[in-house]
Amino acid sequence: TIETFIRCSFIPADRYGLDHDMISSSLRLMPRTSRNINLKDLSISELVIKEIQKALKRTQGLIVLAGPTNSGKSTTIAGAVGEHIRFYGESKKRISLEDPVERYLDGVIQVTVENNFAELMRALLRHDPDMIWVGEIRDAFSSAACVRASTSGHIVMSTVHANDSIGSFRAIANYLRKDTGEASGGGASIFDLAESLSLLIGQRLVRKLCPHCKVQHKITTDDLDEVKDYLKFEGKGHLIGKAVESLTSYKVYKAVGCPQCANLGYLGEMPINEVLPVTREVKDIFTRSENSLDKNELSKHLVISLAESALDLIKAGHTELASLFV
Repeated sequence: TIETFIRCSFIPADRYGLDHDMISSSLRLMPRTSRNINLKDLSISELVIKEIQKALKRTQGLIVLAGPTNSGKSTTIAGAVGEHIRFYGESKKRISLEDPVERYLDGVIQVTVENNFAELMRALLRHDPDMIWVGEIRDAFSSAACVRASTSGHIVMSTVHANDSIGSFRAIANYLRKDTGEASGGGASIFDLAESLSLLIGQRLVRKLCPHCKVQHKITTDDLDEVKDYLKFEGKGHLIGKAVESLTSYKVYKAVGCPQCANLGYLGEMPINEVLPVTREVKDIFTRSENSLDKNELSKHLVISLAESALDLIKAGHTELASLFV
């Protein structure tokens, strides 16, 4: 048996005149074990893993994983921590600040934050860590602390709620703009943020087709028109040719359902990723972004986009066409 703890969220709902309370609840089951996570076991592509490894081999820098709620951000970051452990073993000191600690990892000193983030972060930096894992960037305190730590000789990893890798910069920058005074835990500028970043990753989860019952889906003209319209709408018109070629040259599958997958047609989920290495050119673009962010220019520096990542899984027969529309 595996010991499991439940992370709960409750929101009171409108009773609509009923004589009893209504509560909306969200429950997450987390295995209470102590084991490291391998990125390959998460079906993260080799291309993404290589970019993470490059960032981890530097002496300092901020690595941020962006995505909506329940997109597997914390699990992937835990896998990146596992890569750091495999690289350096016990020769490096790793400390995490989490709210709360969701999974225990060997080789990491893990600390639960309880409304004392600024105090803990100051104490943590005096503890001489080589790598710092902050569970989530969510306010001026955490954003500025991550920026300062990653420009003072530390590898820092964290997550943020944002649509994609480029949007993660804007999300963190907005936190910094709220209050950048030292007394409030700020004290970092947009320039500091740009200089601190080493890697931005976007992530979504898509449904994995059951290999026992999936059947080939014949791509229609309507399917192709829908894909073209979507890519144009998202500003990814340059991917239309690649998308059409992929969908017409490879077998595309759809879900059916069988006893192996409880008649759902799917067996679990897989990540798709967008990767933006923050090179000198990208840092300069970010630094100039006080009033606007040139997404078209930044897109040219992506190693892979979410749409391309989804197309790769569609071509491989692991997911369905609908996974492209993230």
